[in-house]
Amino acid sequence: SVPGEPHFRVYASPEGGAFQFALSLGSSASHYYGFGERFDSLDQNGLNPDVRVVNQYCRQGNKTYIPMPFFVTDAGYGMHVAADRYVRFALAPRLPGTMVIEAQIGPDRPVLESTVFLGTPSDIVRAYAKSTGATALPPKWAFGPWMSGNAWNTQREVERQLRLNDELGMPATVVVIEAWSDEATFYIWNDAQHAAESGGHAFGLDEFAFPAEGRWPDPKALVDRVHDSEMKLVLWQIPVLKQLAPREPRCAQHERDEEHAIARGYVVRNADGTPYRIPDGWFAGSLLLDFTNPEAAEWWFEKRRYLIDQLGVDGFKTDGGEFIFHDGVTFYGGRDGASMRNRYPMTYIEAYRDFAGPGRTTFSRAGYVGAQSSGLFWAGDQESSFAEFRAVLTAGLSIGLSGVPFWGFDMGGLSGEIPTAELFIRALEMAAFSPVMQYHSDGPAAWDRTPWNIAARTGDERVMSIYRTYANLRMNLLPYIYNEAVSSANSREPLMRALMIDFPGDPASFFIDDQYMFGRDLLVAPVLYEDARERSVHLPPGRWLDFWTLEETGVGPCTIPGYPSDLDRIPVFIRKDAILPVNLGDSMRLGSPTGIRGVGYANLSFLVTGTPAQEWAFTDDEGARIRFAPNDDGLRIIADAAGTVRHVHVLILGSCGRVRAGGHNRAVLAEGGREAEVVRLEIESLVQGVRLPL
Repeated sequence: SVPGEPHFRVYASPEGGAFQFALSLGSSASHYYGFGERFDSLDQNGLNPDVRVVNQYCRQGNKTYIPMPFFVTDAGYGMHVAADRYVRFALAPRLPGTMVIEAQIGPDRPVLESTVFLGTPSDIVRAYAKSTGATALPPKWAFGPWMSGNAWNTQREVERQLRLNDELGMPATVVVIEAWSDEATFYIWNDAQHAAESGGHAFGLDEFAFPAEGRWPDPKALVDRVHDSEMKLVLWQIPVLKQLAPREPRCAQHERDEEHAIARGYVVRNADGTPYRIPDGWFAGSLLLDFTNPEAAEWWFEKRRYLIDQLGVDGFKTDGGEFIFHDGVTFYGGRDGASMRNRYPMTYIEAYRDFAGPGRTTFSRAGYVGAQSSGLFWAGDQESSFAEFRAVLTAGLSIGLSGVPFWGFDMGGLSGEIPTAELFIRALEMAAFSPVMQYHSDGPAAWDRTPWNIAARTGDERVMSIYRTYANLRMNLLPYIYNEAVSSANSREPLMRALMIDFPGDPASFFIDDQYMFGRDLLVAPVLYEDARERSVHLPPGRWLDFWTLEETGVGPCTIPGYPSDLDRIPVFIRKDAILPVNLGDSMRLGSPTGIRGVGYANLSFLVTGTPAQEWAFTDDEGARIRFAPNDDGLRIIADAAGTVRHVHVLILGSCGRVRAGGHNRAVLAEGGREAEVVRLEIESLVQGVRLPL
């Protein structure tokens, strides 16, 4: 085939409307993975995944916010069906050895193209992601712990939560405010006073008055307070012009905005030219902005520009996007609802991504093909149950196998009564080893998922100490996580990796759906069942060390039944001969405070578990690049660029020989764990290169 060209095309000659067909193909595969973010099963064999963006509130089952017409198999091939319209894959056909693709194509372009990718699962995911868009690297701060709660609807409450977080010693890098706006325009702070201007007017911050007794008396002071704490602020958004309920107060500015948007053709329209209104469900009756219209997008973002230019917010939680319910609606340029139901979330998110600009991020629920080009995603809405927790893990592995590396979930669930202390802790432990670590809640303050509220409501004080340990651990691991995120963005491989990505030669890797690699060197086995204090662990090929003790655990492939999994620890392992960059406090202990705010370094350290097979490099967001090159008797460490780094610590298991620069000490990374030798190296020595015998 010609590089960059599809492997086959199916043509049709529809008369008038769309054309739907079924294509039956022979298949040597027994297992199918990917298809976007899937909650029901990692292996979709025997199921019929369809490609339709759906907002399913809790218990997603076979529905998804982020579907993709792409899959990976165990047979050395994957496929992308290049369609925006509805596609369904029948993977339980009556005729063995076949699969059926049901697809719809439109009269505007009556052709369906499909590309087959060959190789290992990682080869296939990389090739698919490369063909559908560049992978965007989020800023480093996005990989620290996030705080969020829907009941935080006043400046006083947000500041109270931030104060509690500080007083209790809980590190965080991001706070999300959902309920900040007036619930009408979604760009004006609630209770802000202003004149009613024309619908085309874009407000500046100085045009608002913020009453001292109002919900948000000083948004600028709030943003500054967040930034002074070395944290970032993310604000919630939705792509609608809301239909206000009769019980809601009238908003003159919102009415003028709506009139302006309708008159200028800025909203999605019905086939007869009337404005399309969301027919039912969430935001029923509301208008939907047409982000495919450049003038509409410019109007929308000019109204929000003061949030970035004058307040300095750091990103947007781009919620929703699953609002196209009628095939006949029309968009700027002539596209219809059938071709935009799946594509609309991406036009919305990409517009916010471009508006936010470098150094900021979007955090989105819905998406489609090419989602990897737009920041972070989360798994939507789940109840607080172990069943939903297991489904979330499936979703995270599936979306990674679909080319989207940066994803997270609401720790312990979003909806309804708070989780049990045990569920919250088990979800926390997995979240600490996931691309995004955040808690969030819906409903009243009593349902807050903050660790202090969970502890108070359940009466289990262990929640506080365990959360503190894992939040500190997350900050300890930030150099590793960000280095692996850089690798994921460059390689287009997932950060949260199903085992088949790294171990395609191990047959078990295609069956295991409850373990994963976090980056290239950490193996994670979360505890997914209530009352479990041990679990079976599969070690893939290679030698593995227990993450907590640094003791060698075994040589894979092998399965260890009954691996200890006490409430405060899940099984995590380090690949032997890996180098793990960490940021440690003065105690040099994992899970202890770094002693600094934000994402800077206290003691940038490199845990050396052996001699790597090939050169390994560390990079950060401040210009540092440090290489570890194996040689005959150990390592040569070279700093190509120092950035803000002034010294590093190298932690070596066992003893090492004489080092030409630096001093020696000893440290234990975790209580009861194996001792490591600590060698301090100044950056001046590293620029010249340091030989480290092992």
